[in-house]
Amino acid sequence: MPIKIALTKGRVEQQVVPLIEAGGIDCSGIRNKGRRLIFDEDPVFETILVKGPDVLTYLNNGSVQIGIVGSDILAEQNNPQYAMLDLGVGKCRFVLASTRDFNPQQVRRKIIATKYPNITKRYFQSIGEDVEIIKIEGPWNWRR
Repeated sequence: MPIKIALTKGRVEQQVVPLIEAGGIDCSGIRNKGRRLIFDEDPVFETILVKGPDVLTYLNNGSVQIGIVGSDILAEQNNPQYAMLDLGVGKCRFVLASTRDFNPQQVRRKIIATKYPNITKRYFQSIGEDVEIIKIEGPWNWRR
């Protein structure tokens, strides 16, 4: 029975595949994937490509034994899984941005649109600011 790995597709995938190959795992299927998402070319390992948040779903349900995902996803989901190894790839940073005319000293409650509502909530709580948080996955029409 192969060891199953859930790998975040996209940028993390591109940066991690060379590391996996350096460990002797056949990633030829992933490199030439077409529309495939499950790869079993290696006799010991089977890899599935999924969106970041789904890596934890696969781990938590026992569908895979190893998950490769960004620490931003672990922090956002407050997940009980262990971060066993920092691969040093997929670095990101959180940025707070606004329009040019925005005044941060203005008294009214701020509206923050984010893909990471839990991380955002913790940040604003840590600086004592009460904000409205709107979860988004893509562009948001901020001109309401």
